[in-house]
Amino acid sequence: MTPTITMKDIDKTTVLDFIADLTAPIGPEVFAGFGSKTQKELAKDPLCFDALIKDWLSNMDLDALAPLLIEIACGDSLPERCANLRMRFQKDWVLVLTSIIFEAYSSDESAFEVILHKLDDSLEGEDIAAELRLWRDEEC
Repeated sequence: MTPTITMKDIDKTTVLDFIADLTAPIGPEVFAGFGSKTQKELAKDPLCFDALIKDWLSNMDLDALAPLLIEIACGDSLPERCANLRMRFQKDWVLVLTSIIFEAYSSDESAFEVILHKLDDSLEGEDIAAELRLWRDEEC
């Protein structure tokens, strides 16, 4: 599904590109053959959202990914394109980040709690922390 990413390739841009692909609406340009591989997969099968996240995470070093996700969720130094996506499609942005963080860290209680506390320290991160708590409570 998603391109294979080696551990050395993990950087904020790689993570932001994936989040942006899942957040941005699938429009005519994607159906016309433009857009990323992730967007094309979503255009073919909108229900593959969770599978795309699981596949992408399987190629990630979760220890290296956590601080990047926290930084992004807290809105620190987002490129204009991503800041615009976050502002225009806030519910989708929160859903994507919540989905990625929950899938990656919900089974590790201590890592999950650390992430929640760091998100709570940011106005932008509070919404995601609240969603993560709801999801965790529903799973229990």
